[in-house]
Amino acid sequence: MPCNNHMNKTCKCKKQHKLETNKCNIDLNMYPNTYTPSQAIENLDILDGTYKKMRHSIIHFIDSVNRLYMNLAEAQEPNKLSLVQNLERFKLLQEGLLNELKTTCETKFTDLSNAVPTIVSHESIEYFSKKNGSTAEDYFKTKKNLRSKRLFVQFDDGTKIEFNVVPSLLFNIDKFNDALTVNITEANSNLLSSNSFYRGPEKKTFLFINSDTNDGYLYKDVNGEYHPDRADAYNYDENIKASVDSVLEFYESIINIGSYQNIGHPEGNTFISGSDIHLFLNSIDIQIKKVKLAKRMVCLRKLTN
Repeated sequence: MPCNNHMNKTCKCKKQHKLETNKCNIDLNMYPNTYTPSQAIENLDILDGTYKKMRHSIIHFIDSVNRLYMNLAEAQEPNKLSLVQNLERFKLLQEGLLNELKTTCETKFTDLSNAVPTIVSHESIEYFSKKNGSTAEDYFKTKKNLRSKRLFVQFDDGTKIEFNVVPSLLFNIDKFNDALTVNITEANSNLLSSNSFYRGPEKKTFLFINSDTNDGYLYKDVNGEYHPDRADAYNYDENIKASVDSVLEFYESIINIGSYQNIGHPEGNTFISGSDIHLFLNSIDIQIKKVKLAKRMVCLRKLTN
């Protein structure tokens, strides 16, 4: 398998072979994230599969939340125990989604680098309230920037072209209020009228994969106060209907993706509802289309080289 680590002096190919021969077959003039046309096409196929697996994981998450919603909505006599168990299953679904996305993003390119740059953090914000103006960006104000990944292809005539830019993903899960957010960093570039390539500052998008619609908490006590601790001693049976309605509203904000009723922001970001998950899916779909176009470009350029 080709290796692009020579420029970083981290290649161990020679050390792995007794004859001390170089098995990489890599041009030492090629920089990291620079590939031959065949490698570029292979990596685009890997990237396409990575995005499609991410999309599948999100759809599966939505379907699973829908089942939790139906189980709770159809319960004949819901009580505190059934409500808390339902919420605990949601917590497992949420953690499972995050683990799946991280594992998928770590799929390896031909140079053994991760397909999609991804970091997961566990920042918690006390008194987080989306209704009072808190945003997904609040979770990333102190986080180190993770730049997007530029991919280049070098043809036989020495021409080097940027054929794709992979957005980076910073996920944060707040176990205090069960908010799952993502910071998407992608290239901000365009072709000018002079046919020159302009690259501006990278674009950042902050989204709620899910956030609570009720001030960051999933249910109320009998006095109408929010409590994040699912193991507390409050007796929800006295007013269980209000608590169930609160959780059902939260689930609805995740299930009803793409509904105009969930959108209250000029740029499409949700305001009252707790999820931007439809925007995250749209972002993945756009990347899949970009991969398809990039593959076509590399193949055509390879034929004419």
